[in-house]
Amino acid sequence: MPQKNAGELKKAILLFAVVSGLLGAANSFGEANYANYFKEVYHATAAQRGFIEFPRELPGVLSMFLISAFGVTGDVTIAFLAQILCCIGMAVMGLFSPSYGMMLFLVFFHSMGQHVFMTIKDAIGMSLAREGEVGRTLGNFRRWWSFSATLGACAVFFGFRFGVFRFGGRVILPFAISALLVLVSVVLLWKLRGCAPPSKKKPGHRLVIRRIYLPYYLITLAFGCQKRIRLVFAPWVVVELMRRGADTVALLTILGSFSAMFAAPLLGRMLDSLGVKKALVFEGTYMFSVFALFGLLVGRADLTGGIFPILAFLLVILSHLTDQFNIVHSFLVRQLADDPAEITGTLSTGLSLDHVVAVIASAALGVIWSFFGAQYAFYVSAVSALVQAAVGLLLRERQTA
Repeated sequence: MPQKNAGELKKAILLFAVVSGLLGAANSFGEANYANYFKEVYHATAAQRGFIEFPRELPGVLSMFLISAFGVTGDVTIAFLAQILCCIGMAVMGLFSPSYGMMLFLVFFHSMGQHVFMTIKDAIGMSLAREGEVGRTLGNFRRWWSFSATLGACAVFFGFRFGVFRFGGRVILPFAISALLVLVSVVLLWKLRGCAPPSKKKPGHRLVIRRIYLPYYLITLAFGCQKRIRLVFAPWVVVELMRRGADTVALLTILGSFSAMFAAPLLGRMLDSLGVKKALVFEGTYMFSVFALFGLLVGRADLTGGIFPILAFLLVILSHLTDQFNIVHSFLVRQLADDPAEITGTLSTGLSLDHVVAVIASAALGVIWSFFGAQYAFYVSAVSALVQAAVGLLLRERQTA
């Protein structure tokens, strides 16, 4: 590689690492506080909390059409535009006091930017990776995200504990800080456009739906159900069943993000050394174990006394780590792809399939929680984790070479 290109690549890696860090911190100040925000400001019930996920997750379905509409536009440019949406949505929620209906619209607006970025961030990361180090590179970017998310969660914890942050005022300071961090990332993404490798897209690029990617589609469908535990119902156990405040949720986010700093690089190295087949079996086993144990605990124990709160907190942290398995799914697409130009389109299609399930599962699991018991929401997610294990076991060796 020419020295000039090597220097540009190094600059691009640094910029994207900083962007990852800023957005990790922004998430801790913003979206990570949604559970308490909905509960304390809008007095949402468990069923309402599930249905709120409709405007929050519908953008995941729509994002593939938005990305497709950009045609040959570079991935970094799409990321830049996506974070502008995130910044506007979070800023309005933080600086004003929207009505319930307007809040749902803003959640949709912010979520649209987030889901577009979620679709392409691993594609950007893989484009910056050297051959044979794709898993390691993706793991390192997630480590920067997790490190900054830990720092942000610490600030949120102390802010709520000492009364600096609160949900009762006109201005929700954590959300305003989140918007500011996203704004800085927008500036850096603009700079990244000038030094990142060009996207491997073909003119007229559209959505990619091919039989060869069926293993990825199956996994993302299952993952759409499982994410409801990490994003919605694990935090809701803390808020609803344990009657804990935003400072406790922030503390658990700190511990989860701190753990992810080590888990993400380890998972990346495992991908490089053992391959995606074994990683998928491990993912399915991990998901099933955590969710099944969570269901047993919620269904049979009083979470307000004894050792049970500690066990519940531990399972919340372990469920937080499930997000790291996204790099396994992105790695799988890269292994399956005959043409690198299809990677972004395939990730976009898969994410939208994930969110078709997410929109349905959020409401369904909320109803299951309300009418049958919280434990059954966790049991359903545990059963869905068998999909990852089965896909890993059934993948042909030539697909993972």
